[in-house]
Amino acid sequence: MRTSLRSRKFTWTIPPGIAVVLFFLLAGCSSDLAGAKAIPSYPSAAEIVSATSYVYPLKASKNGRYLVDQNGKPFRIQGDSAQSLIANLTYAEAELYLADRQSKGFNTININLLEHKFAVHAPADRNGDPPFTSPGDFSKPNEAYFKFADSIIDLAASKGMLVSFAPMYLGVNGDDEGWWKVLTNSLNTQKVCYNFGLYVGNRYKNRKNILWVIA
Repeated sequence: MRTSLRSRKFTWTIPPGIAVVLFFLLAGCSSDLAGAKAIPSYPSAAEIVSATSYVYPLKASKNGRYLVDQNGKPFRIQGDSAQSLIANLTYAEAELYLADRQSKGFNTININLLEHKFAVHAPADRNGDPPFTSPGDFSKPNEAYFKFADSIIDLAASKGMLVSFAPMYLGVNGDDEGWWKVLTNSLNTQKVCYNFGLYVGNRYKNRKNILWVIA
């Protein structure tokens, strides 16, 4: 079993004329959490004091050739790929990891919202919370899981870091590394998937340090 973060340094260049606006509306319905265990409270980005050098959200430059922040400051992505971070680390471990990457000059972290295979308890996180209260049912998102995911996005924001955010890695040729087979099972109808997309989009639409990606 692979348990690493699959961390790899990368640099992205935005091709000329390409608008870098990737939004995910694949598939929000509220989950039934009756009888669920208490959900831990995590600090928000506003509660964590840290100096930042960019004003998010990012946008395309006037000529469409690169990214800039809200003040027009060019943003060159110096990123680390840690797709399994949300599922594979505790909050304390994530803080240490992000602090280390920040100290080394990284400004972007690539993260999957949902991890299908490459985590200790995949698809559950290290707290033991799965993303759905019923396995593979996108109509039943688990608040405990997504609240922890929120905390990781906010932790990155507190360090001035952009999150390259993949809502759901589908896998290569529909294999078990990703969510393709679950996405297309009988439970997840077009309506269920659409509503899940609304759930994810609405949940994170106000997080300014996100760059949405589909992989």
